[in-house]
Amino acid sequence: MRLTHHQIWTAIDALAARYGFSPSGLAKRAGLDPTTFNRSKRVTPKGRDR
Repeated sequence: MRLTHHQIWTAIDALAARYGFSPSGLAKRAGLDPTTFNRSKRVTPKGRDR
């Protein structure tokens, strides 16, 4: 089974919501930079998936 870019980001958003976090709150809770899961980081300026 192969996950798509959209499925992965949807799952991250759902996980954050399930536990009452924003995506940046989830990143901080996981010990990551708070901007790790920001929507602006999901696609490059040229429109390519990250």
